[in-house]
Amino acid sequence: MTLKPRLTKTDPDFGDAVVKELIRYRDEKDLTDSQVADLLGVSKPTFSKYLSRDIQIGGPVLARAFVVLEIEVNYRGKVISARDFPTPAPFLVSTIQQISFEFDKPCLLKETDARLTVIVQKKTSVARSTIATVKVAG
Repeated sequence: MTLKPRLTKTDPDFGDAVVKELIRYRDEKDLTDSQVADLLGVSKPTFSKYLSRDIQIGGPVLARAFVVLEIEVNYRGKVISARDFPTPAPFLVSTIQQISFEFDKPCLLKETDARLTVIVQKKTSVARSTIATVKVAG
């Protein structure tokens, strides 16, 4: 994958100030890195790379840090806060959902090469079935 070249150089002092505020926010709110990462819409490994300064915080995530977390940074005599950013683009947070089915006997499971298929059949005089394809992580 080819990355677009950066048009401007990032000031390390600004990056350090943002990271310091993210750490202060996390500690003050007694949150884990994963919880702050979720609030910013990034993975925990990405958030860890931000904190260690291995990667720079990009625009939309930076905006969410200021707007959603309401952090403020004093940079070169100016306080930078949410009012300096447009409303950040929304992000999707993946949520885990659990579905429960009750059966009077076990349901049929078929394993395919690509996925695990679960077939659920309702017991009535007219057979109806629902087929759910479940992707197993791993």
